[in-house]
Amino acid sequence: MRTAIPAFVLLLVFAFAATSCSDGVNPTSPTVTAPPAVAEQTAPATAGGLTGVVRGLDVQARSFTVTTRAESRAIRTDDRTEVWSGGSRVRFGALRDGMVVGIRALDYGSFALARTISIMR
Repeated sequence: MRTAIPAFVLLLVFAFAATSCSDGVNPTSPTVTAPPAVAEQTAPATAGGLTGVVRGLDVQARSFTVTTRAESRAIRTDDRTEVWSGGSRVRFGALRDGMVVGIRALDYGSFALARTISIMR
């Protein structure tokens, strides 16, 4: 009886190894990809707004810094962010360093995720 237990254990180990590595491919769990701005969100956001000057605009990353009288805030955007100028919706590429903007955003502490950016001048 003592020799049957180790043999049984070995059979289980080999069976498990064979099923988990069939065809040399390990199955993976499906992944859900979030936009870069959303992927780093770890805490609940608070809604807010701010007005300031665009600095350090990165059109590729769709991010920039807004400088207000009191602070500088990192701003990120995603595909749902709307940019407005003179009552018309415009592309994100219309933004330029030095522009004054009003932003409605979700504040995540280390950055704010813009929902609406209004070009003021």
